[in-house]
Amino acid sequence: MIGMIVAMTELGVIGKGGTIPWRYPADMRRFKEMTMGSTVIMGRKTWDSIPDRFRPLPGRQNIILSTTWETNIPHYIWRARSVEEALSMVDKPDVWFIGGSRVYETGLQHAQKIDVTWVPDVLPIDGVSLMALPASGDVALVYGVTLMPPFDQQVFKPGPRIVHPYDERLQLQTFER
Repeated sequence: MIGMIVAMTELGVIGKGGTIPWRYPADMRRFKEMTMGSTVIMGRKTWDSIPDRFRPLPGRQNIILSTTWETNIPHYIWRARSVEEALSMVDKPDVWFIGGSRVYETGLQHAQKIDVTWVPDVLPIDGVSLMALPASGDVALVYGVTLMPPFDQQVFKPGPRIVHPYDERLQLQTFER
């Protein structure tokens, strides 16, 4: 199975300033449960955003995608220059793309499912609520947020939204090819 796992707002915001702009321990717990024992593929910026004490993500094969060989990635971490190269390195039956935006965008053609945690956060930036703005790349450029690339819901069929088992403020939804 090749999937994507992402937490995002209704407008598709997945990050701001190189970090996740919300904190939901229950969702991190679920992320760990879903990805444990699998391969996780992430971009270098996502790698950098993980606190040192949590990386590499334990119990998972970590593969970092980067077009340059960054010196801050330890030699014992798998590195790849493309999604195809990363997939050729996989040694687990399940693979999860875990971010960021460019990794999700290039991973869409390989993914069989997208596991979404919908977060309720309204991110006020410079006094403007992102919930009031149209979802577009312009929002990302103007307000410094990172967006989940759009995906075709004719290709990825949406399943029902359910309440997160560990936090009723969150909703879960799976989209399957």
